[in-house]
Amino acid sequence: MVRPRARWTVPLGEIYKINFDGAVFIDEDRAGIGVIIQDSQCMVMASISHNIPLPISVVELETLTVAKALEFSIDLGFVSAILEGDLEIIMKALMDDSPSLASFGLLIRDVKTYAEQFQCISFSNVGREAFAPQDESNC
Repeated sequence: MVRPRARWTVPLGEIYKINFDGAVFIDEDRAGIGVIIQDSQCMVMASISHNIPLPISVVELETLTVAKALEFSIDLGFVSAILEGDLEIIMKALMDDSPSLASFGLLIRDVKTYAEQFQCISFSNVGREAFAPQDESNC
């Protein structure tokens, strides 16, 4: 059975979409994190990027990135959001109510603590292809 590919969708009402991603630059022994927050009109409300020391794993990088995304959103006063990421293992861990025993479990706990500060938050896993515009009318 072939699953349909997820596609970026416009958030409804006063809910903002928070997209995050990490990038590894092995030659430079560093990583980058990026966050963008958009409203229901596809307008960029805020964005941030940082260089950080190279973490142990890609999963750790993505978990650090989602923590920064939520911290940044809270600092700016966003209280309702859809958090979108492309690494399924992270998104599943965030949606699981039980404590994570994975190597990145403590980072997941930190992220969940940030998430508790939102009035409304949901987690969405989208494939990397979902961020590519399909036509000119997409955000």
